[in-house]
Amino acid sequence: MTSRKTPTPTPDADRSGLIRQLLRELRGWRPTLARLRQLVRSMVTSFLVLSGTLWLMPGVNVNGVVAMLWLVVLVAVVGALLRPLLLALATVLGGLGALLVGASVQTIVMYVALRLDPASHLSGLPAAFAAAWIAVALAAVVNWFADAGTDDAFTAEALRLMGRVRRVRARSGLAPAGRGEPGLVVVQLDGVPTPLLRWAVQAGNLPNIGRWLRSRSHTLTSWHTGLPATTPAGQAGILHGDARSVPAFRWYEKDAERLIVTNRPRDAAVVERRLSDGNGLLRDGGVSISNVFSGDAPITLFTISRAALPGRRTRGYAAFMTSPYGFTRAIVLGFGRMLKEVHQARIQRRRDIRPRVGRAGAFLALRPLTALLRDLNVTLIAEQMARGAPVIFCDFVDYDEVAHHAGPARPEALEALTELDQMLGMLQRLAVEADRDYHLVVLSDHGQSQGATFQQRYGETLTQLVGRLTGTLATPEPAPEPAEGLPAPDRAVPVAHTDQAEPAPVTRPAQVDQPAPGTTTDRPVDADADRAA
Repeated sequence: MTSRKTPTPTPDADRSGLIRQLLRELRGWRPTLARLRQLVRSMVTSFLVLSGTLWLMPGVNVNGVVAMLWLVVLVAVVGALLRPLLLALATVLGGLGALLVGASVQTIVMYVALRLDPASHLSGLPAAFAAAWIAVALAAVVNWFADAGTDDAFTAEALRLMGRVRRVRARSGLAPAGRGEPGLVVVQLDGVPTPLLRWAVQAGNLPNIGRWLRSRSHTLTSWHTGLPATTPAGQAGILHGDARSVPAFRWYEKDAERLIVTNRPRDAAVVERRLSDGNGLLRDGGVSISNVFSGDAPITLFTISRAALPGRRTRGYAAFMTSPYGFTRAIVLGFGRMLKEVHQARIQRRRDIRPRVGRAGAFLALRPLTALLRDLNVTLIAEQMARGAPVIFCDFVDYDEVAHHAGPARPEALEALTELDQMLGMLQRLAVEADRDYHLVVLSDHGQSQGATFQQRYGETLTQLVGRLTGTLATPEPAPEPAEGLPAPDRAVPVAHTDQAEPAPVTRPAQVDQPAPGTTTDRPVDADADRAA
């Protein structure tokens, strides 16, 4: 048997391929009525935003209302001309290059517009950078009021992305997926327990899930995760049919003399190699987005076991980075979330809410990052639906991260759950525009219950206890004070805690058969279990 060696592309071939892709991206842009409406709204918003920006910025000046109106028109025209070029550049570069382009696109547009305006004065590039980000912040506030606190502008941008992807595919000679075979979008709401989901639906806090249940397009079912009740174990079972190979979130392997932590890319890759037999849930053209394991999907985006930034073929990533409703908007809103987190943590301390844990440090950055990742995930799902992917599996960690730090039923966690419901409504609107009919499946990998930490309940960490009982603790450490003003170890903590796993929520359409680990069911799965890690 002989094998044919694939010829290695030459640098000239690579360069010509990049140029062809750049030209293809530029040809994909079309002026439409929706773009005209967006331009008019953008000009009104720009007038308000630029007026506020120039009032706040000492290094940028424009004299008179007429000059301001001219600058608004100039910014709109420069943005309309430069954004398709920058989007094409970001698509070609991919990965870190797209991120850098996205971070600078607002500055480039503002700098070019101010330089072209004879009536304006700009002290330099730093002033343009500051003015651009102040304008983005003010635009986020104005758009929030204009859209009544919804994500309509972001959804419209995702719909435009889907249209561009379809046009590019059509020019490339790729046939649309068609309406024959339905596709599946599996949305994992990480860590949501069933009882909490049911209560939130009954309270009217989840209008989209509630409407699906009332219309009987979806049903709600519980499933028992078993132990360990963690995301890696849950996804190992759902995506690869083998949850036994993941005994915990992290564990020590004596043979290899190393600690395995499943949210580290290198360790997740090792675990997946043990799990995978090539027959994962997503093996037949599926897409894995923001998961721990890939499910043997041929396309993986932000999947921990195959850690890498999206490449030049992922147009949605580049579009998110360069859009004013994407990366820059998420950054601005992220700063707002950080301030909100500081305020909410302070309220917990002032009201002496117990039990509680510290919410400073890394979580201050993690909370806005989860919101940014949610918007990026929606954009990537929109792109894959426009491509006609048969199965898309995506994990959203917003609720899980907030619930671990604030508490599963605390106001902050319920707010995150409400935002996820709003995201589901957005996906439903996007699915209607896809060439393929898509069914939405909503599931949870585990649940969680309120309780004090081991250290807060017993006055020492588990490591200290094991070291003390085995005599391996060289220097016994004094029992630490209870964190965040919690009661002393000998006082009861008035919060129920259980080691018994409970069910967690999943919703899925009754007409679609989706195999769960080891079984097949035509009803939605609803999962909830006590978090073990």
